[in-house]
Amino acid sequence: MTCKLYRCAALLLTLCVALGGMALAERLTSLPQIDNSTARIPITDAIYAHFTGQGVEGPAPMCSKTHGAWLNLADGKADVIFLIAPTADEMQYFADAGVDIEMKIYGYDGLVFMGNASNPAQNLTSAEIRSIYRGDITDWYGVRDCPVGGEIVAYIRNPESGSQRMFENLVWTGYEMPDFQSLGFQEGEVIGATPYKMEEIDDMSDVTLNVMENRYSIGYNIMSYVSNVFLSHEVEKPRVVTTGSVNLRDYSGLEYDVVAVVPAGTALEYAGRTRFDERDVAWYQVCYEDRDVWVSSRYSRLEQDNAALKLFNVDGYAPTTENFRNGNYPFVTTSYVAIRADEPADSPARQLFDWIGSDVSRELIAENSTLSVGFSDSVVIHARGGNPDSTEVGAVIDALGERRITRGELCAFTEDELVRIWQGCYARAGLRFHQEACCSAFEGQAWYVPMVDSYGDAFVRMNGVLRVNCDLTARYLSELRRATAATAPRTFSYNRHEACMAGEDVAEMQQVLLELGYLGEDQCTGEYDRATADAVSAFQTAQGLEATGVFDAVTRMMLL
Repeated sequence: MTCKLYRCAALLLTLCVALGGMALAERLTSLPQIDNSTARIPITDAIYAHFTGQGVEGPAPMCSKTHGAWLNLADGKADVIFLIAPTADEMQYFADAGVDIEMKIYGYDGLVFMGNASNPAQNLTSAEIRSIYRGDITDWYGVRDCPVGGEIVAYIRNPESGSQRMFENLVWTGYEMPDFQSLGFQEGEVIGATPYKMEEIDDMSDVTLNVMENRYSIGYNIMSYVSNVFLSHEVEKPRVVTTGSVNLRDYSGLEYDVVAVVPAGTALEYAGRTRFDERDVAWYQVCYEDRDVWVSSRYSRLEQDNAALKLFNVDGYAPTTENFRNGNYPFVTTSYVAIRADEPADSPARQLFDWIGSDVSRELIAENSTLSVGFSDSVVIHARGGNPDSTEVGAVIDALGERRITRGELCAFTEDELVRIWQGCYARAGLRFHQEACCSAFEGQAWYVPMVDSYGDAFVRMNGVLRVNCDLTARYLSELRRATAATAPRTFSYNRHEACMAGEDVAEMQQVLLELGYLGEDQCTGEYDRATADAVSAFQTAQGLEATGVFDAVTRMMLL
């Protein structure tokens, strides 16, 4: 099989030898056109300044936002883009244009949920967040361990924004998501009928500002953007300035003793706490003559916007860089740099793309974001449809047990073709498939002798070369599916605190479990309930997988 020119390992090796250790700035004749999402402006501006400061000229980075940047790359209006994974519609746009995408990871970010600093809640669970946005919880009293109630106002973003697609992909994967677009929004007001308060905000900054102004609100944003715009700049300590002559009291309420009286215009250091009395009036804790006292918000104002913002912990984990890196925080997203896959090896776009991953690029990204910086090899997303039965796929499968395949070879195949190669590893080890399509694909091969019934048993029978090829293909598939997460099939999981996931895809999976004897006919309800999760666990155990009860990508490949 002949790989495309842009993936030719021999050419890349020749270039590396010829260029030696030359810095990229010494080789670039000009900068490519960079485009990005709003959250990545600090990174692309830093990259631009780094190269222009060394005399490399080129167009300044654009900010067409996530959707616009993907379309610009397909149309040739942008050469290198920094953003999150494409949606199904954007993938179709590339398919219609006949353009393949090459992309790689440069960091991990988090989708954070924000509230007003005086919001009574501190910790939310993933289930509670979904319940709030479904309208099942409309008052903060409905949140576990929340001591004070208040009607919730939930903010969402416009459909094409990066943070909205992160919200839909990360929070709702595997769960039935409300049709937010059907509500209809106009100038921030809900048109469609909804049992709870919800508003759509078009701007990343505005959604954060709205949260800071509304005590009982909740919204979401990208952590690196919130950190750079609202939390990173150095300011004086927050203070409370009196707007009239006012009593300072020893606690938050009119019934408490007066400690002192101060005139209008007095600046007091904010001590970090805000409480509400029985009239729902805010009281600020301030420092006065070396003691903590309280002042009513009716006669004072809190100065410093950052003091009004709270980031909720989710499932017990704070939204920190460390928790993004170790995967503890539940809503972590992947940041990509992408180019058109047919960029020549010596083009400015290809050279800049290859430079991402260097020590210098790591330093620039780390200094200009709160991302957990981490790089991957690239994957190629093909616009063409895959043909799992092609001659090229067959040639790779025929040699799986004899020579190690390379990542460059895998880049030439579509996801469907890669799945067939992965299955071919198990077929070479004698797996007897229960899917008719897999059986028919390999039955005509002279080497195919089915002897075992589980993937685990087949893996044990693999020789060293076959096992390496199987692992490499599985890893590449995983990375490719992460890059196309918006178009990937749903992951099913069971949560006793939420309504069961349901749908035709659940029913299809249950039908196969029924045929294999893991489910009874009366248990095929179309809902991913406890019985279905137990059946999936049993299937996973039989196949040599960890029995999680979660119907993920690997379990799906084995079952369907």
